[in-house]
Amino acid sequence: MKKVTFALLCLLLSLTPIRSQPLTVSGANSLLQALAADTLFPDSLIDPEARRLSDRLGITYETVPEKWRLQYDLSPRLKAQLRRGRAAVTPVLTDLGDGYQRLELIGLPENDPTPAFYLRDGRITSPVSALTRNWTTVETRYLRYRIGNPANWHPEAGRLLDAAIDSALARLGVSRERRELLAREKIVYALCDSVAEVERLTGTAVRGTYVLGFDQIVSTFPAHEHETAHLLVNVALRNLPAYTHPMLQEGAACALGGRGGKSPAMIVRLGAFLHRSGFLNYRELLTPADFHRVDPSLGYPLAGAFSAFLLERLGSTAYLDVYRRHSSPTSSLSGIPPLGEAVPDSAAFSAWAEALAATAPIHFPVTPPEDEPLAAGEWGRLWDADSAWVFDIDRSLLLTPQADRGDGFFSKEFAEIFPERTYGGEEWIVEVDGPEIKLFHFFTGTLWMLYSPGLSLDPRDPREEGRYRFAIPRSAWPVDAGAYRIDD
Repeated sequence: MKKVTFALLCLLLSLTPIRSQPLTVSGANSLLQALAADTLFPDSLIDPEARRLSDRLGITYETVPEKWRLQYDLSPRLKAQLRRGRAAVTPVLTDLGDGYQRLELIGLPENDPTPAFYLRDGRITSPVSALTRNWTTVETRYLRYRIGNPANWHPEAGRLLDAAIDSALARLGVSRERRELLAREKIVYALCDSVAEVERLTGTAVRGTYVLGFDQIVSTFPAHEHETAHLLVNVALRNLPAYTHPMLQEGAACALGGRGGKSPAMIVRLGAFLHRSGFLNYRELLTPADFHRVDPSLGYPLAGAFSAFLLERLGSTAYLDVYRRHSSPTSSLSGIPPLGEAVPDSAAFSAWAEALAATAPIHFPVTPPEDEPLAAGEWGRLWDADSAWVFDIDRSLLLTPQADRGDGFFSKEFAEIFPERTYGGEEWIVEVDGPEIKLFHFFTGTLWMLYSPGLSLDPRDPREEGRYRFAIPRSAWPVDAGAYRIDD
């Protein structure tokens, strides 16, 4: 009995690194065994701040006892091998300074999704926290930005994302208490300089992603509404299965947050057009397998229109109930029923989509206003016409705030569009190119609005004798044109 007690004591000691001491290879092997055990993880092996970070928003997942391990765990195959003592992997520890280390496993098969682990004082911690600890920190109402390259950050991006979060929380019916919790605890947002940097923080080579286990956003976009919307839906649900029908999961994020670099209004209108034009019917996406067979550039917008319709028609409570009922604790999604019964009636969605697609935010007045223009130049004229901004121009325009609000911001998109020009704080481009009209926002890297005859139920060429006359409602583009310097 004494031998058993002594052996158990030795095991417990091996699982308990001394605080403020780096992990050793022996300790790494003990940590791997603890991960492989699939039992509650010892507090002695996880950074307390990492556990608090994972728990801070009160989001939990059914059948997932420790949320921080989502996307941050050993593969099932490696766990089984470790439990049987047959794993042919070698732990390699790298010192990152400041008490941080990286633990990588050498010898994994190419298709093994096991990530690298990050440690603080010998305990597992969040990779994002470890790798962005020396980045610039900026806080807004709902966000705690970690910014790797300050030239990628403009304060307006934070203001606009805060406004988008407020709007999404209202549409989802989130309580005042939950909003206050989010404002107090913040969404941790790592603003990266490149896709390679996103991959270094998350293991995934994408423009942006939502880190479920720690409720963090990692993105190259400074206001990635789509990924933030994924998080906000989970804030609204509080407890949910870990996997959801992709048409609802991506549809909600598109309806509330657009899709990386494209505004919600633009994405939802595109989805409505796809359905009403007959190019893609929403009934082709009603099962998870069907949704995954469709190109995301088509399926995501239509899913966004579908969710926008359901939110409007059902209300937030009933919509979230549909979302929850079409979720599953397993990644196979095999137990999720088709979405057909969730639609109040097919004709209603078609009518809604047709009405939305027929009311494009960019419209074309027959004659210009009779009043004096707000601004004029060789490029043409711009009017403040009460409920809309009216343009009569022959070239693209750049809008720069009269007051410099950037303080070091540099737009990569501006450099791509104008490689021979020096960026000077421009915020918008009103771009006219062939039969298309675009509004692009440099501070967030977002295509705000697009008119294209090929994406219109009533197509027309907006050019007349080389000039473009069009109007944009203030409700669709709420800017004060008088606050900008206009250049061509």
